[in-house]
Amino acid sequence: MSLSSASTPRGAAPPAVLLAGRRMPLKVLATQTIRRAPPQQPAGGAAAVPGGVVTRMAQLVRAVSQPRLRRPLDMPVREPAAASLRPLTLPWPGRRQQEQDQQQREQQQQQSGGAASAPSTSGRGDALGAFDAWWAALPSRHKVLVGGFLSFIICNMDKVNMSVAIIPMAQEFGWSPSVAGLVQSSFFWGYILSQLPGGYLSSRHGGRRTLPAGVTMFSLATAAVPLLAGTVPGLCFSRAAVGLGEAIAPSAATDMVARIVPPEERSRAVSFVFAGLHFGSIVGLVASPWLIANVGWPSVFLSFGVAGLFWSSWFEGLMADLAKADPDIAAALTSDRLSAAPGGAAAEEALAGGGGHGAHAAGPLSGHVPWRAFLRSRGVQALMYTHFW
Repeated sequence: MSLSSASTPRGAAPPAVLLAGRRMPLKVLATQTIRRAPPQQPAGGAAAVPGGVVTRMAQLVRAVSQPRLRRPLDMPVREPAAASLRPLTLPWPGRRQQEQDQQQREQQQQQSGGAASAPSTSGRGDALGAFDAWWAALPSRHKVLVGGFLSFIICNMDKVNMSVAIIPMAQEFGWSPSVAGLVQSSFFWGYILSQLPGGYLSSRHGGRRTLPAGVTMFSLATAAVPLLAGTVPGLCFSRAAVGLGEAIAPSAATDMVARIVPPEERSRAVSFVFAGLHFGSIVGLVASPWLIANVGWPSVFLSFGVAGLFWSSWFEGLMADLAKADPDIAAALTSDRLSAAPGGAAAEEALAGGGGHGAHAAGPLSGHVPWRAFLRSRGVQALMYTHFW
């Protein structure tokens, strides 16, 4: 049997195998295999055929024809060492200084006992510290204006809460539309009655006294609504008391502005304080539905009433602090007459810096009110037009 393969192209190296580290041509290996194989006698007495030649030749041909792989597929891939995975860092200017700063910060954190490990707490502390510094640097008269602004927010919160809570209250108590309208209108009964008396009390005793009294009155009346809602007369009485207290607030605020704010700042001061009414309407109309849906309609009146009582306590503390820090402002707010206002002679130099704007109003004030001049004034007419129409 000839081993010269016809499939081998001319000029190419004959097929070979690697045996015991030696490259042996396939033809030579096959010849040696045939020579070493023991002869086998066929059953029919035919000529002897070398044993296993065909089988071994087939195995050699399959081994040569199959491509050899560099690495078996099941061989595990060797992972690189962890040290070789370190990111490549190149030196740049200032790198050493940054490392030193980082080390110093870590040392400071360790010395402070981990106080810097809570960024949210430290952030809130920084915000509170910044607010305290801003509040301490604020002029005394501006602090009073902020108090008036907050009181007006609470005023309109207590005013508009009934317009939202009347819906579940009418469903719970079975009120007709006429009864619901009567309850809502009762607020303005007291509001109309106390307009002029509130102005007189504010000018006589000062808005510093009348404003906290008014806020306390309508806050208590607001908090009493859930207790009196079972009877329509009692509910109307409580809402009328809310109107009585809130009617004092505008005259009290303008009285305080006239007492402590220089004339050139009064328009801005009044605008700022009265802007709290609109903020209060927004807050009341947004918060009331949420409270009704999640807690119930009584929570609206209780929470708003507590907010007013809290403001009264805070305002009294503010006035006590101002009496120590700025006696001139405290004296102007508690004076029984308006002659101590910045436009008067007593506090003009202390609050407005001597002469200047408003100095022409110096002198004692008479008790005569020029009503006819007021009504003929173009400014008063424009104000009446914008307010009523």
